[in-house]
Amino acid sequence: MGDWNISEQLGLCSALPAAHGETLEQAAAMVLEAGFAGFELVPTDAQAQIGYPHDVPNVGLWPRDLLPQERQELRGRLSGFRFCTVHTTPLDINIASANPGIRDESVRQYFECMDLAIDLGLEVVTFHIGHSTGGFVRPQEQLLAHDVSFARRAVEYAKRRDLRVGYETGPVAQLRRVFAEVPDMGINIDLGHVAMQGEDPASLIEEFADRLLEIHFNGVVYGSGAFIEHVPVSRNNLIDYPAVVGAVRKIGFRGPIILELHGNDIAQVIAVCLEAREMLRGLWEGALTMQQRWYIAGQQRRGEDRG
Repeated sequence: MGDWNISEQLGLCSALPAAHGETLEQAAAMVLEAGFAGFELVPTDAQAQIGYPHDVPNVGLWPRDLLPQERQELRGRLSGFRFCTVHTTPLDINIASANPGIRDESVRQYFECMDLAIDLGLEVVTFHIGHSTGGFVRPQEQLLAHDVSFARRAVEYAKRRDLRVGYETGPVAQLRRVFAEVPDMGINIDLGHVAMQGEDPASLIEEFADRLLEIHFNGVVYGSGAFIEHVPVSRNNLIDYPAVVGAVRKIGFRGPIILELHGNDIAQVIAVCLEAREMLRGLWEGALTMQQRWYIAGQQRRGEDRG
């Protein structure tokens, strides 16, 4: 890999809690000031992950409200990043819904995300694969047919517009079947989603090296019989980070690695992502060895005698 630095691949997602009323532009500026190379847009202004007694909305945007001039202004604000991508929201979206109205609206929003990426001069857009509808049990082949149909449409649309598109890892077995039908569809490997299925993220990175568009990086802690994902790397006890970094190096992947780690506000998210960046740098450079699947800052450097 020569002098390639993995830090040049690391970015944050715009699914950041606006706990102090931050705008998308302010959040992007904070991420850029922290020294991260990239930023991933999630085109919604109605998503949230944390908060009590109510969720704290993420910063965001709604593409249908974004006028052409505003798109150009946003493009300028994002120009300081080395790369930006677009990732669709999972909020009430299902391209394989049993309800045809929901299905059509989901497809519409996915295409709007591609158009937003074009207007912003971005190259990568990733989507969530379709899933079953609560209260309606259907044959798996019906779900597969919808996932394949959208993948074909998205690939055809993207090819004419210099985009690269792919599905984020939902069920890995389902994705393998989709990819067998649509060879040009890419993949966004979410480490947590993969690991919580009992799959090995490092092996999957190697398996799908030729179609890998980006990686969603997070921590997963397993305790009391349940998984919690998007936790800081110091809490992760499931994902084998050295193996993941080794796989990234082995296949020569230089695409986006988006750090999806949650916090109570943007400053806390940035802090835990900086911790993750330090760990990844150490593993990448061979300066860090890990004896367990969690990170203890400053305590596992090669060549240091800590008694």
